[in-house]
Amino acid sequence: MGSKLAFLLSLFFVIGIMGMAGDLASIQVIQTSLDAASITAARSIAIHGGINQQIIASIEKECGGHLISLEEEPVQVGDIFHFMITKEYQPFVLSSSPLTVKVERSTVIGYLD
Repeated sequence: MGSKLAFLLSLFFVIGIMGMAGDLASIQVIQTSLDAASITAARSIAIHGGINQQIIASIEKECGGHLISLEEEPVQVGDIFHFMITKEYQPFVLSSSPLTVKVERSTVIGYLD
C-alpha cells in the first residue's frame, strides 16, 4: 500500500519534470530557427546595405521573429552592422509570463562570399 502511494506522489514530480523538459526543448527549437533565419538575414543585410521591408517580411515569414537594428548611426560599406531577432514564447512550467528568445548577430556591409 505504501509503495502505491509513493508511486502516485512521485508522478507529480515526473509530470513537472516532463513539462520543464518540454519547455526547454521548445526554447531550443525556437533558438535554432532564429539562428537559421539570422544567417539568411545577415547575408541579405550585407547585400542591401541595411534592413528593408523585404528582409523584415522574410524573417517574420521564416521564423515568426522580429528583426531589430542595434545600430544608431547610418552604416556605410565596410562597417559592421549589428542586429537582433527576437521571438516571444509562453512556457508551460518555467514561468507564468512570456519569455523572449533573442539571437544577436553582426554582418559586414558590402561583404560578399
